[in-house]
Amino acid sequence: MRIVDLKIEDVAFGGKGVGRENGKAVFVPFTIDGEMISAQITREKKQFAEAEVVDLQERSPHRVNPECPYFGRCGG
Repeated sequence: MRIVDLKIEDVAFGGKGVGRENGKAVFVPFTIDGEMISAQITREKKQFAEAEVVDLQERSPHRVNPECPYFGRCGG
């Protein structure tokens, strides 16, 4: 799939960051508003796309390291 550069502008219900490519919403897990990323599109529909982070180019000042060593692997 293709790689896109995105600015994460918002966080959607469920916690995925939202960026836009040519007006289409792109949902990216484990991102927060204010971040610049490179992401690989993993699923694409007419109205939206889903992607995974390839490179975190600019971190948000709100980003913190998770305290739990299982963050991202379990549902809590």
